[in-house]
Amino acid sequence: MLIWRCKKCGWIGRDSDLGLHYGSDEEYCPRCKEGDGIATVDFSDCFNSQELEKLWQIFGEIPIDNADAILEEFLGFSEGTDRIEIWHWFDENYPEGVAALMNGGRHGN
Repeated sequence: MLIWRCKKCGWIGRDSDLGLHYGSDEEYCPRCKEGDGIATVDFSDCFNSQELEKLWQIFGEIPIDNADAILEEFLGFSEGTDRIEIWHWFDENYPEGVAALMNGGRHGN
């Protein structure tokens, strides 16, 4: 699953959330309707707390097998990555840690 961010308004979401101009086949931000400022992101990018909370929410929708491996790509982590590895990434990047994210995060997402 590709994750996108709008540089203009700060929206962050899945590729399936993008708007699409059917006449020109151009994708755009569903919040501000701009197409020029959207770009894919991955785990090497910098994110603020609210963006990390949104990413945690999206991560919760990723299917995981019985061995705790993700069943589709997420934020540049390949299919088959252990969920705990991704939890560690969130723990290192979210100021309050992954435990706070599990409890709704700072902004109550």
